[in-house]
Amino acid sequence: MTRDSYDGIQDDGSDLRTGGKPRKLIFTVVILLGFVIVLLAIVLLWNNLFPASSPSDQPTTQHVVQVQPPVAAEVQKVEDAPSVVIAETPKTEAPAPEVQPQEPSKPTVTRTTTAVSLDETPMTTRSTKNMVQFADHRVAEGESLDSIAQSYGLKTQTLINVNQIRNVNAVTPGVTLRIPDRDGQIYIVKSGDMLSTIARSYNMGWHTLMDLNGLTSDMIRPGQELFIPDSTAQNAASSSAAEVATVNFQKPTKGKVVLSFTQSASEPVDSNGILIEGTWGDAVLASADGNVVDVGIEPQGRGRFVVISHADGYKTTYAHLESVEVRGGDKVSAGQMIGTIGTSGTTWDTPKLFFRLEQSSYALDPASFF
Repeated sequence: MTRDSYDGIQDDGSDLRTGGKPRKLIFTVVILLGFVIVLLAIVLLWNNLFPASSPSDQPTTQHVVQVQPPVAAEVQKVEDAPSVVIAETPKTEAPAPEVQPQEPSKPTVTRTTTAVSLDETPMTTRSTKNMVQFADHRVAEGESLDSIAQSYGLKTQTLINVNQIRNVNAVTPGVTLRIPDRDGQIYIVKSGDMLSTIARSYNMGWHTLMDLNGLTSDMIRPGQELFIPDSTAQNAASSSAAEVATVNFQKPTKGKVVLSFTQSASEPVDSNGILIEGTWGDAVLASADGNVVDVGIEPQGRGRFVVISHADGYKTTYAHLESVEVRGGDKVSAGQMIGTIGTSGTTWDTPKLFFRLEQSSYALDPASFF
């Protein structure tokens, strides 16, 4: 019995030793958790009691820096200091840029341009091989228009027209004449003229007319002078001491000038005159005071005509009249009716008057007188 009780006590003691390890482990874990909790509580309490300050909460301290003005260094005078001479370096001028020569531009030729105002465009010329050249001749004692023209190998009519001589008696010693290098006359451009039509009216090419007058294009303007070769110019007008007209002439009839001075006509009319187209019944008037020196009829030439002499060697002829109202020897006044315009001596369908003006047997351009 006693042994049994003792064995029972030993069994209980072995059970206690076996179950004690788990309890000890649990106890250790509980202690560690408690320590961690206490540590966290201390950290939270510290942050609440002493919060961290932000940069914006800190007061801004401004530092004022006072800038002291620079103190000029005291210049000490140095006695007998050696002088320093600085040699000037000669300036070198940059070479001028080389200018490349430019080729002259070729003239532009436009055939449809009409004469424009003198103020609208400047006149330009160029030197050409065929360009007409002029020389000045001072009339000397004993010289006449015939002798001067002969000395230059020209026609007398060329000198009369180029210099627009309205009074051959005014060509006296001391007068300077323009002498062209060939026969011809001066044409004065009118408003609306075209170079091509002017050239065509004188049976020549417009390009030839350009070269002859040294034009860079066919741009022409009223009042511009054009030299027309072979005595075929019209409406010449220039300024010369030889242009003193002693007699005033007027247009002999109303109407349009359809044939200019020295131009050829389809019908055999006198040369060196103008042709004025009118209507049936238009009056023909004496161009100036004078005397009727000839009245007649040429069926194949001038038709019915009248010739009147005027002062200072002037003479006028009126041809192709339909009727004649004067007789030889009559004295007439400027503007007096001497007949009517017609077609006598021609086969024309419309009436025209041929009018010629001359002085001392030299034919003059009537259009330059009125």
